[in-house]
Amino acid sequence: MANSPRTYAEKLALLKQLQEEIQADRTNQLDSIVKEFTVALESNGFSLQEGADSLARLVPGRGRTAARRSNAASRVSKERAYTIGVKYRNPDGPEEWVPKGRGALPKWVRARIDGLSHDQSVAEFNRLANR
Repeated sequence: MANSPRTYAEKLALLKQLQEEIQADRTNQLDSIVKEFTVALESNGFSLQEGADSLARLVPGRGRTAARRSNAASRVSKERAYTIGVKYRNPDGPEEWVPKGRGALPKWVRARIDGLSHDQSVAEFNRLANR
């Protein structure tokens, strides 16, 4: 007798069962490794805490070096927060513009570069820049 094809629901049930079995096997395997590790530590005169501390040093992002890295990164971002960049000043009025990434150009900037070629608009931006 040929195997009848499984329905979608049957396949989902089988998948769930297999995932549960895999998780149980994984847990059992890990428990076995931890027991062996504990026995090896104790037979060599080390405490469980010393073994745990030793393992924690192997985990990326843990310990003192990560704290140093994160502090250094926060210092850099704070320094960047205070840098303004280039200011563009309207020669015909009191307006200033500091570009902050994407977005529309102010009306006075758009009016000055409309109809100019790329090279001419770059030259106009350089002329307006108050560095």
